[in-house]
Amino acid sequence: ELVFIDTLEHFPETLRTRDDIALRYPEITLTTLVPEGTDLPACGSAECCTVRKVLPLRAFLESRQPSALLSARSRFQSEMRAVLNTVEDAG
Repeated sequence: ELVFIDTLEHFPETLRTRDDIALRYPEITLTTLVPEGTDLPACGSAECCTVRKVLPLRAFLESRQPSALLSARSRFQSEMRAVLNTVEDAG
């Protein structure tokens, strides 16, 4: 199963890539997560990532309890991410 977190702020090309993957690999379940509510924080605000990414993913993980998670977080994206381990144990 692949999980796509739709922040409702993606470029059209990103959404098209997601849709192309779903068409190309019909044997894979593609689940799209979206933030709850209509009054969402502005992109770039302090609570934006929490509401648009963290909370939807947390709810999904709590409901499914997967044995593994592959993330697209990259070390080069920020100082905070620079210290990410290649493999993390959520236990």
